[in-house]
Amino acid sequence: MILNLKKIWGDVHPFINSEDYGQSHCFALIANRKLMEYDDPYLKHIFYHNPPYMVKLWGTFDTIFPDKQSETCQKSNGYYVIQLSHNKIDRA
Repeated sequence: MILNLKKIWGDVHPFINSEDYGQSHCFALIANRKLMEYDDPYLKHIFYHNPPYMVKLWGTFDTIFPDKQSETCQKSNGYYVIQLSHNKIDRA
């Protein structure tokens, strides 16, 4: 059974890497990418038009952005996906 599942899983296409740009784990601190903190219009476009099922934000969000009202926080990719998840961004 396990060997059969392993073979079937190996044949699944396309394989989507969760750490790819715009995927659920893209905010991971891999290679010092700080995508959660940055303001990246292209990444926001991806999340708006083709969002992953879920997005993992890091626990450091509150440390990085202690003031949620700051312009830096409100322009960040992390804040954007939070607002998008709460339907606070107009999809008209």
